[in-house]
Amino acid sequence: MNKVYWIDRGWQPVFLGFCPSKKAWAAAMKEFKIEEPPEYPVSSGCTQYVCNDKTGEAAILVVLNGDDKQPLLNIIGLMVHEATHVFDFICEFINEDEPSREFKAYSIQMITMELLEAWRRTRRKGEIFS
Repeated sequence: MNKVYWIDRGWQPVFLGFCPSKKAWAAAMKEFKIEEPPEYPVSSGCTQYVCNDKTGEAAILVVLNGDDKQPLLNIIGLMVHEATHVFDFICEFINEDEPSREFKAYSIQMITMELLEAWRRTRRKGEIFS
């Protein structure tokens, strides 16, 4: 897939998307008019915050690299890890220094679920989570 799978923002003040490919990454950087975009990540998992300084629009992109045939447990573990970074970026963006434990737990749970669904729809279309 050559497009970022954007997740429903709901309460989030920033755009959040799962980036399934290098082409999708380049398209997102162009869409947000990022003048000096970061290079496409090569690590197994990455969460990248970008902001257009002129418009103030911010986005968080999550990337999972590697073999799509790896065990689902590995994918879930990486996704929870990246969802935690997403939550931290959101808290930083809204100047929330001390989120409550429940707010943090529910937020990371929801972010993880949405990212896993985005991964399933873009990278492993036959995978079923139910």
